Amino acid sequence: MSGFAVSYHSGTKLLSGCYPVDSKNDVPDGWSFVKDYPGEANELPTVAVEKARLLAYSDPFSGSDRYMFEALTEQAAGNTAEYESALAKSLERKDQIKKENPWP
Repeated sequence: MSGFAVSYHSGTKLLSGCYPVDSKNDVPDGWSFVKDYPGEANELPTVAVEKARLLAYSDPFSGSDRYMFEALTEQAAGNTAEYESALAKSLERKDQIKKENPWP
């Protein structure tokens, strides 16, 4: 890999797409070639928030997905009370994560 093909949102310097390429010849029409990774600082704010939320949801220790998995496991086992408890924890944690990572 010698660089990156990048695309920006029309009229802005906000990154809309980026992927590694071997040479300038591999860059599609309408895209630009850059040697160095453009970084996440150029992402749309909503993309950065979505990434932060998804990482937080999936955190094995503090994320909401762990409770959702537990809820689904309890539901499959026929344990209604445990299912409802774990589901409530999952939804509560998901709401907390959204508050910690608000939309811009």
